[in-house]
Amino acid sequence: MQLVSALLTFSLTLLLATTAVAETQTDIPNNTKKWRAFMQVSALSLDSENLSDQGLGETAFGLELGGNYHFSPKLITTLGFGIANIKDNEEFSQAVSVTSLFSSNTENAKSSVTAVPLFAEVSYRSLSSSDTGYGFGVGAGYLQFVATERSISRCIGCRSEDVSIDGGAYVTASAFYNNSSSAKFGLSARQYVTGDVRTSILLWVELN
Repeated sequence: MQLVSALLTFSLTLLLATTAVAETQTDIPNNTKKWRAFMQVSALSLDSENLSDQGLGETAFGLELGGNYHFSPKLITTLGFGIANIKDNEEFSQAVSVTSLFSSNTENAKSSVTAVPLFAEVSYRSLSSSDTGYGFGVGAGYLQFVATERSISRCIGCRSEDVSIDGGAYVTASAFYNNSSSAKFGLSARQYVTGDVRTSILLWVELN
């Protein structure tokens, strides 16, 4: 809980700081001073040597949601969260009761490892939101995993185990296509400089 509180405090502080900067940018068009929602799918490469004692593999896949705040035409703050499914080398099985409207039976269900990533990022893009065409971006951020456990999904009272994955700081580069009337579509790569994640690739869309 202390970690979650710290991350929320960091996110709120970052939001207030970017809002304060936005209020001083009187020469920026109003249509750039707002949050824009995004969604992205991610593939992560993990440091399996650090995580082998917990039975975790070297890959993970996730879905992330969040918002980009454009506090200048090309400078952006990102806040987001998601759900990640991590390769599990020590999965367990448990008999569970499955009940439907007309019947009830017992099945063996397998566990999986899931985590919730929280992240914040500051980045620069070569195109503003009103431009159309291909562009690139660079940035830096920090990601932390919370609520990480090995468990059987949608099962109340089943066995579960806490696992630990260290997030960390990263640098990122992206290429994207901006359709100023609808959305941006992009591909990003993150290189982590601390923690248990090595790299991640993200395919994303941002709504205008």
